[in-house]
Amino acid sequence: MIDSLYILDQKRTIIIEKHYKKPQIASNLIHRLINSDFIVKTGNCVLMTVPVNNLLFVSLVSSEAPPLGVFYFTEQLLQLFKDYFTDINDQILKDNFDIVYQILQEIIDNGEPYITEPCLLKQLVPPPSLLTRVINTIYQEKAPTSAVSTISWRQLGVNGIVFGQVECLCRLSGMPELILHTTGLKDSISFHKSVDIEKFNQGKGITFIPPDGSFQLLNYTMDINQNQIPFTIRANLIKSSNSKLEVSVNTKSHSFETLIISCTLPNANIVSSNATFTNKQLVWNGDGKLGVFIDGKIDFLVLNVEFRVNMTSLVRIDSLNVQNEAYKPFKGGRSFIKSGRFQVRVD
Repeated sequence: MIDSLYILDQKRTIIIEKHYKKPQIASNLIHRLINSDFIVKTGNCVLMTVPVNNLLFVSLVSSEAPPLGVFYFTEQLLQLFKDYFTDINDQILKDNFDIVYQILQEIIDNGEPYITEPCLLKQLVPPPSLLTRVINTIYQEKAPTSAVSTISWRQLGVNGIVFGQVECLCRLSGMPELILHTTGLKDSISFHKSVDIEKFNQGKGITFIPPDGSFQLLNYTMDINQNQIPFTIRANLIKSSNSKLEVSVNTKSHSFETLIISCTLPNANIVSSNATFTNKQLVWNGDGKLGVFIDGKIDFLVLNVEFRVNMTSLVRIDSLNVQNEAYKPFKGGRSFIKSGRFQVRVD
């Protein structure tokens, strides 16, 4: 359907072009052929133009195709750009040229629209963000999944990710060599420069000569499944003209330092002494059961959970040995898990 796609700025200079078939018109002639009409026929080709924020999105078609289909695809592309970049202008597209080009590469296959659902496309082309760039710099970037969900509007494997760290405080004299053995460390690990990577790859543990004082020995990422979450939240939203929310928490016998559940609501009456409601913000400490009578009907709700619990994380320290020194040091360790962005969606 679409042979080529061009994005031009207000000076009619091509910012980005992508060819899905053999180019039918030289790129340097495109700006001369465009006029105020949305559809322009030239030779055996048709140029279909959609103006947006001083930009021109031009689709070149050389075979029989429904015009509304081309314009609808352009609208889908614009929605994708807004989903990725919030706004659309020439500077944003230039600053994110690599992301834009990858999107254009994935959404069309041999001229036909292929992947236009945001949740599927984001598996192949991650949205730009400072966090994404930092993570991809520190950790090995995972290859995109080769399996695409049969449900086009929902991606496969929606889950959580653990970002872990091993922080050290060393007060040892001399030049000690430490050997740390752990369980659970797999891929996506970033070590302190003191670690002997060769010995680690040989399975001899994490060997290092530590700096004096506090330092971060390593950080890591790994997937997490539902069974590894240290609590269970049960929420029931009763929908009516005046909705009702019921929430209970099972902490699985863990002792939490912090457990706070919050959400945004319209006017509401709370049935719990451990919750507050101020400026439409409900905050609850997770103790007992929570009942909330809501003024008005709510069809969907997001609970934000903040927690910190003293328990073994996905990585466990098995042993720590000190070599090259005659003294016997004191060794101690502590593990805890705290929340990053954790949400429970209720409907």
